[in-house]
Amino acid sequence: MEYLFMFTFTVIIAVTVGAILAAIVALFSNKNKKHYFQRTFCYSSIAVAMLLILRILISTFIGN
Repeated sequence: MEYLFMFTFTVIIAVTVGAILAAIVALFSNKNKKHYFQRTFCYSSIAVAMLLILRILISTFIGN
């Protein structure tokens, strides 16, 4: 149950941060806003999710 919560938390935070960052990038891009939004959203969501999972795993195994 604990891992389900961590996964859900990670997905929600990653999507939120990715959407905000992608919206900012698309807002200031001069051409093809949809392409820049999609690319930034994808890469930033993956990066944030990986960092959060790594942080959770490190704190779980090293913190004990």
